[in-house]
Amino acid sequence: IDATVNFTWGNGLAASAGADFVFAQWEGRLKSQYSDIFTFTLSSGDKARLWIDRNLVVDRWDNRHERGDMMSGTYELIKNEFHHIKVQYQHLEDDDHIKLFWSSSKIPKEIIPSSAFYFSEKLPSFPMNFTVYSSEPFAAQSQAYGMGLWRGISGQKHDFTIASRDIHGNQRDVLLWSDESGSASFGGDNGI
Repeated sequence: IDATVNFTWGNGLAASAGADFVFAQWEGRLKSQYSDIFTFTLSSGDKARLWIDRNLVVDRWDNRHERGDMMSGTYELIKNEFHHIKVQYQHLEDDDHIKLFWSSSKIPKEIIPSSAFYFSEKLPSFPMNFTVYSSEPFAAQSQAYGMGLWRGISGQKHDFTIASRDIHGNQRDVLLWSDESGSASFGGDNGI
């Protein structure tokens, strides 16, 4: 894991396999302390590309550009939100370097600091199945509706429905027992 994308190898070895014809990729998460439109600048001796949230922001992959040029693009970052970032670099020959800068109305142009980069890992066993258990029924969150609540004849069946919910608003099933006579028993400590 590299702290920043800020490398100058010159004519030295960019990788243990050799000095020329090297490919590198950095991928992770980027987080800003500000919501703003940022300008991202890549400086490289050869080919480079930058994606943010899978959008190509800077593309210096073809040979139309002179070596050593800086290329920029803009992207809006949301404060404290993790944005997916990917940088690709391909060195062909001669001078070897890559640097990634950012700037905004609140941040002067600088190498993106290590404090803005994060990495993510997939947790084993994910996705996983889980069960949510609601708490006890809570009258203030529950509702009753139906004609049987306000209209009926004594001694006859009065139909209505109780939508029982717990204190957090989760739906509950609280029917404890029922018999063929139409009687039912409901449980709970909060009025249902």
